[in-house]
Amino acid sequence: MAKRKKNIKKQKKKNPVTKKSTKKKTNSKTNVKQSTGKKKVSKGQKTPPKKNNTKKVNTNAKKTTTTNKKPKESLKKPKTTIEKKKITAKKETKKKEEGWVLYKKIFQEKRKEYEKRILNKLAKKKSLSKKTKKRFICISILCLIIALLLMFPYGTTEYKSEASGKILKIPKLSKLSEECCSYQATFTSIRSYTVLKMELQQILDQYEKLNCDGKNYFYNKEEDFTITGYQLKRGFLFNTFAITYGHGNSCEMNTSLKNIELLPDDYSLEEAKKDGVYVIDTDAVYNASSYEKFLEDIKSQVPSTLRIAKLTTEGDLILIDVKTLSDGKFKIIYDGTRDRMDSEDDRVMLAYIYDHIGIYKDKLYAYNGSKITNSLLNTTDVYYLFDVT
Repeated sequence: MAKRKKNIKKQKKKNPVTKKSTKKKTNSKTNVKQSTGKKKVSKGQKTPPKKNNTKKVNTNAKKTTTTNKKPKESLKKPKTTIEKKKITAKKETKKKEEGWVLYKKIFQEKRKEYEKRILNKLAKKKSLSKKTKKRFICISILCLIIALLLMFPYGTTEYKSEASGKILKIPKLSKLSEECCSYQATFTSIRSYTVLKMELQQILDQYEKLNCDGKNYFYNKEEDFTITGYQLKRGFLFNTFAITYGHGNSCEMNTSLKNIELLPDDYSLEEAKKDGVYVIDTDAVYNASSYEKFLEDIKSQVPSTLRIAKLTTEGDLILIDVKTLSDGKFKIIYDGTRDRMDSEDDRVMLAYIYDHIGIYKDKLYAYNGSKITNSLLNTTDVYYLFDVT
């Protein structure tokens, strides 16, 4: 026994082993770890060279661990239906959250695009509003300038009548609209109403002022005509004015018949009968000799005038003058200023010139051309005067 103990002690000295190493031999895991660790070396013993077995041991150790883990997973209990529902619910909530996040991103992008569009539109509107303001300011300034120019008096100009050959003074920037007769001309002008009225009055003040039959007239000695009046009308863009005048000095004419434009407004049919006018009344014709004398004067080429007076269906007086001219033509002056059924604008004096006077189917006409035909009766080339009995 004593000898065995001594041998054991000697072996311990040669190969010393700790108690821990003996205990670790029981565990497979600890043995693998210690095999990878460093061995204790005695003081007198040399260290052996290192071998590259550590990595292999480590991989083996990992394999052992994985192989050992598998049976643990197999030991887990199977999932119940409630847990499965919870898992599916969680997945659905995750999907919803992800979808909501995507929706927010898309919504924000679209909102930004929409805001950009609105901002662009507002910028365009602002630019357009600025442009329109500038245009409005420019147009208003131009209108003011034009209005000032139209209000400014430019003086007068001269117009020569093709019908009468007389020279009339009219305001500048005026244009002939109509010369319906030898002694009445209508003009249009862009000038203002007040300026036209002022300049027309200035023109009349240059002529000799006459007063006869309770009316004022204006006589032009140079051209030898009398202005009996003028009419001025307002218009939207253009204003119109008409000048009525007669040949010679109307107040000094020694004729049996006064100029038709000088007759008073209340001139009646009875006064016409007294003055020797050819009167056509409802029951008879008066002063028929004046018509016969007029025909004789035409044959003898003596200047003459035939005045015709007749009533409308409403009983208003209408006067017509038929005058012979030096060139052999005839001038017809129609005076409808006393026709109360017409508007004030239509109560005017009209004049026409025709080549001949003749009878056609028991009616007296003034006409143009060689003959009167049925085709000419409804045209302006024929003017009906009265029925010849």
